[in-house]
Amino acid sequence: CLDREISSDRLRPFFASLPGPEAERIQNIIKYLTHWMVFRDPPEHPRLRRLTSKVFHLQSMNGMRPVAEIMINDFLEVCMDQVANHAAKLRYMSGGTCSVPLVMRAPIGATGRGSQHAQSMERYFTGVPGMKVVAVSTAYDAKGLMLTALRGDDPVMFFEPKRIYRTVKSEVVDNGEALPLDTCFTLRKGRDITLVTWGACVVESLQAAQTLSSQGIEVEVIDLASIKPIDT
Repeated sequence: CLDREISSDRLRPFFASLPGPEAERIQNIIKYLTHWMVFRDPPEHPRLRRLTSKVFHLQSMNGMRPVAEIMINDFLEVCMDQVANHAAKLRYMSGGTCSVPLVMRAPIGATGRGSQHAQSMERYFTGVPGMKVVAVSTAYDAKGLMLTALRGDDPVMFFEPKRIYRTVKSEVVDNGEALPLDTCFTLRKGRDITLVTWGACVVESLQAAQTLSSQGIEVEVIDLASIKPIDT
């Protein structure tokens, strides 16, 4: 998805990189997410090993479409000022003359790697004016919503649950079809109970619905996917 959009003639090249020289030594989950992104740079730009949130912010203001990946979503607190007080509000503060088409990917959730690597911070950003917030649960959603995020002109926080990277798999057709950021997905219909959730909890909700169905209780499961804007 990222590779195809970066190579598209429709978009100007945008810089995809992972901050920090430690990127070369990343193992386990994160390695598979970013190993191609770390060293993939547009030909007219020098390779940078360490990029800050301010650099990504400035890139997006100068006609580029940066995709920043925060290794663990807990680290977003380090760059909260640039993200929440500047990137999210610049369109409003400039009277619509400037935009910040920035996508920030961040793995969320606990996987036994310590409390500083275990939070789910999507709720923090739902209260930030000007910020869009996505939390995906399937590869299909991730691909379609990422395309919309990449093509938009506003900053998007794109959260990916760590514990379903390897446990949830689905077929994805690379047809360029994007999914709207303001529409939820009804994954299971039911007449008795409605479960509204997002991210990794979608998996447990579907499992619970299946269990209850065997007891004669039919549960509707709705995946918000786009937490902000929310489908009302």
